[in-house]
Amino acid sequence: MTRLLGQRVCLGVTVALLLGMATPAVASESAPFLQMHRWLQLLAFERFPVLGDNHVNDLAGIFSAQERERLREQLLAFYRRTGKQVMVVTIHSIRDYSTTDTFESFATRLFNHQGIGDRRRNDGVMVLVAPGDRKVRIELGAGYGRAWDSRMQRIIDDQMLPAFRQGDLAGGTANGVNTLLQVLAREPVVARRESLTPPSATGSGVSALVSGFSTLLLLGAGARWDM
Repeated sequence: MTRLLGQRVCLGVTVALLLGMATPAVASESAPFLQMHRWLQLLAFERFPVLGDNHVNDLAGIFSAQERERLREQLLAFYRRTGKQVMVVTIHSIRDYSTTDTFESFATRLFNHQGIGDRRRNDGVMVLVAPGDRKVRIELGAGYGRAWDSRMQRIIDDQMLPAFRQGDLAGGTANGVNTLLQVLAREPVVARRESLTPPSATGSGVSALVSGFSTLLLLGAGARWDM
């Protein structure tokens, strides 16, 4: 129960629940239990994956152990050199966690929930791959601005999708990350941070993308691939 109550719920679901609770109960002893059951069902499907690593969370299992460690070391070295946190997340499908989000809005909510990047610079980056949805997205912190969206789209189109369409998810993701790090290193957003202490696994920054109760600012790029 504590774990369920600790999960985030979007406003639409919250409003629906409140309206449901405000509806006069049916004259039946089971009505309160049915309402609670419905509430728990909705709440359970508005949750986020547990991301225990600052840089690589391969929940879909697309990498071998060696590939995963090599990618983690690459991203950690980049962080220590530049102060920019890049996180790779793979999940089977967003439907394992949300029944209402689009792929884009889920990526943004996950990014915000995790607090990726520096709180002052808003310079975090998340690469989200969902094989079950056949979708990929590179989510950017607000510090990058709209001009970076087209750059991220080119990385996806040129470096990731060709390998994905051949069934090589690990290779496509690695290709995309390699080019992404080159672009980030070549075109810094802001000055280096003073302290390069690795961020906590739960994220210490505030929302790097702006989100309201019903409005999300989506920065980044994404695509769906077909075999």
